[in-house]
Amino acid sequence: MHVIAGLLAGWVAVYLAFGGYLIRRWFVEGRQRVYLVLAGASLMLAVYAAASAVYHVVETPGLGNLCTRLQTSLATGAVVPMLFSFALDFAGWRGRRVEIARWTVGGVGLALAALIAAGLAFDPERPVVLRVAFGDLEGAYHDFAPTPLVAVFAIFDVGAILASTAIVAREAVRNRVGAGPVAGGLILFLAATTSDALVINGAYDFLYLGEHVYMLLVGSFVYTLFERSARLAVELRERTAQLEAAHRDLEAMHADLRRSYDSLEVAQRELHETERLADLGRMAASLAHEIRNPLCVLSNVSAGLRRELDRTGATADQRTLLGALRDEVEHLERLVNDLLAFARPNRRSRTRASLAMVADQAILAVVSALPDPDRYEVRREYDDPPPKATIDLDRVRHALVNLLLNACQAMPDGGPLTVFVGRGDRPGEARIGVRDAGCGIPAEDRERIFQPFFSTKPSGTGLGLSIVRAIAEDHGGRVECESTPGAGSTFWLHLNDGSGTAGAGDGPRAGREAPG
Repeated sequence: MHVIAGLLAGWVAVYLAFGGYLIRRWFVEGRQRVYLVLAGASLMLAVYAAASAVYHVVETPGLGNLCTRLQTSLATGAVVPMLFSFALDFAGWRGRRVEIARWTVGGVGLALAALIAAGLAFDPERPVVLRVAFGDLEGAYHDFAPTPLVAVFAIFDVGAILASTAIVAREAVRNRVGAGPVAGGLILFLAATTSDALVINGAYDFLYLGEHVYMLLVGSFVYTLFERSARLAVELRERTAQLEAAHRDLEAMHADLRRSYDSLEVAQRELHETERLADLGRMAASLAHEIRNPLCVLSNVSAGLRRELDRTGATADQRTLLGALRDEVEHLERLVNDLLAFARPNRRSRTRASLAMVADQAILAVVSALPDPDRYEVRREYDDPPPKATIDLDRVRHALVNLLLNACQAMPDGGPLTVFVGRGDRPGEARIGVRDAGCGIPAEDRERIFQPFFSTKPSGTGLGLSIVRAIAEDHGGRVECESTPGAGSTFWLHLNDGSGTAGAGDGPRAGREAPG
């Protein structure tokens, strides 16, 4: 019997450890009552197993009966009601009737435990020796004979454990995850409890099994906890992967929204700029028409005065004043023409022409108008063969004339003037470049030079580069500026060559091809 006592002492340590583990789970997992109740049952069973270990080695009926009374009182008043409560909580049963059943079983168990502790379950006048043989193990229990109250205690214990087993088994039948192992542990514990009830009532001699088989119930619940933890870990990994994928999708969506917002912001700025330019165009057209008629009168008066002075003779002062009048009238005429070009660009039929030819025509127009063209060294760097594009010849020539005039004005003392004609840096695009060796454009002015009416020249209208940009955009292209202060500037006029790969903006086309 000392071997059984030693085994029971080991169970005491196991039940204490399991009770502590369940209390920890109770704190960690939201203080669920199922953990606390089973922890209490395990701790009570540790005391039960300790008393049982002593019961196996005592040799007097009085001491043996003291251990029996302690065991049966703990089993009836604590362990069995706690297991019943554990079954209710494990199954998730709630409600008023469930609470009534819980407190009824607990109350009856405490009442029976009190009667057993008072010594009413055993007859002290009738000592007995229960002899046990289990394989190679033989021994004897020293105790007193049971009274009818022990039968009541046995029926209560077996009935409560049977009810607990039925509750958990019902959940197992419903395929509740983890209920099967716990139901199996309760079934084995029910069998052990029934055997112990028969033994204590003298039906036959055998070892008490409850304190040993309870270990199987503990193991089944531990298995369920580990299974639940593993399942939660898998679900957590899957949910984490889903959240990471959702996070990546949100980041991509945020990036798309950011790009859309930036595009919308650019479009809004362009819309405001377009509206502002439209207002300026209407105002410029109105002013140009109002100024044109008085200019025609002034031009006629100037011509008449010049003819009259040529006929009658004029003094030097008169000729100087007449020249100044003629220059200012011409300046105003250029301003009116620029305003009209800016306000209402002509949309003529377009012709497929060689850009080298257009560049040569613009160079000839500018050089022939310069007072001292010999100071400028015109250099041509054209691709061979030079590209062609479907363009409005007059407007593109006008844009190049503006760029060439600006380049000459940037070099008042003369210098090299380089003109480039070649393929653009984008598919379906051609470009013409004009480079000067002037003083360059300051960085703070580089973003403003294409704005209407911005000019750094005292007599400039501020519309030349705006017109160049409008012509480039009307041809599905753009204009760019490269400038280094002190080293000169290069303006690039990019045009859609009409191949259909560089964007819209070609407009109507003529059905002929210019020479060149």
